[in-house]
Amino acid sequence: MKGEDKSNEIPALPALLSLLDVSGCLVTIDAMGCQKQIARQIVKQEGDYVLALKGNQPSLFEEVRLFLEDWAEGNAPGSGHPCRTFDAEHGRQETRRYWLTEDLAGLRNGTEKRPGPSSPVSGW
Repeated sequence: MKGEDKSNEIPALPALLSLLDVSGCLVTIDAMGCQKQIARQIVKQEGDYVLALKGNQPSLFEEVRLFLEDWAEGNAPGSGHPCRTFDAEHGRQETRRYWLTEDLAGLRNGTEKRPGPSSPVSGW
């Protein structure tokens, strides 16, 4: 599906999603797709989502950054899973660390603001 020339890609996402059967699937979208409407549509179509968050939503980004810093340092309640990857290609070495959690109770609006049918992150 091609968007109109010079148009924003965000309006094209709901149309594209409506063409896909996402039930039981995990949909991943970059930061451009970190939109309430997109998350709601995925949940309505019985899918789950992972939406990237960058500086495009500064307040939410800062809240999540602080939450994850506290959580990764063991200063926040909840459970999670630390992950690490290492890659040595193209003449460089790269280590990435990830902390994954579904427990967003530490976010100010964690339980009220994010769409999800039965998860602790419903409502957004």
